[in-house]
Amino acid sequence: MPEDVAAKNKALVLEFYREVLGHGRIERIHDYLHEWYIQHNVQAQDGTKSLCEFIASVVELNSEESNNKVHRCVAEGDLVVVHSEVQQHGAPNGLAIIDIFRVEDGKIAEHWDVYMDIPEIPAGHRGIF
Repeated sequence: MPEDVAAKNKALVLEFYREVLGHGRIERIHDYLHEWYIQHNVQAQDGTKSLCEFIASVVELNSEESNNKVHRCVAEGDLVVVHSEVQQHGAPNGLAIIDIFRVEDGKIAEHWDVYMDIPEIPAGHRGIF
C-alpha cells in the first residue's frame, strides 16, 4: 500500500478524533465511518448507530475544547494507531487510550482499543506519555 494512502488514513482518523470524539459532532459520523463498521470494544456494538449512542454516553457533546489529547499517531497501510489522553469517563486523572483503526475505501471500517486509568503518581519517573 503506498505511503500516501497511509498518510490519508492518518488524516482521516485524526479528523474523526477532533470532530466526533473531541467536539462531539456525532452528526458527522457518516463522513468517517462505514455504516457496517466493526467494533471490538466490549462496551459498544457494531455499526454507526451503536457508536453514536456510545459516544453520546461518554463524550461531552459540543465542547468548544477537545478533552482528547493525541500524543502520537502512527499509520501503516490500512491501520492507524492513536495513543491519546482523555479527561473524563469517571477516571479522576483521565484515561490513557490506544486505539487501532482499520480504514477501507477512505472510511473507518474497524476499531480496537485498550485503555487504563492514569495514576495520580506513576511508579516510574517517565509517566504514561
